[in-house]
Amino acid sequence: MSFLAWIGLFGLVHTAVKLAALAYRILCPTKIDISKYGPWALITGCTDGIGRAYTFELAKRGRIRF
Repeated sequence: MSFLAWIGLFGLVHTAVKLAALAYRILCPTKIDISKYGPWALITGCTDGIGRAYTFELAKRGRIRF
């Protein structure tokens, strides 16, 4: 198989995967209503990095109860 044939095959497979993903999103929509869960959040990884900064920011705003 020549190089151009491989490029064409890759483009065809790529387009087929994109179309399949689009069809899946249209036929099986995932809609989550987060308001039904209430005014709370679970912060994971709050000992380091972004989770820790997020926890401190919420605590500054008075939105965390332990």
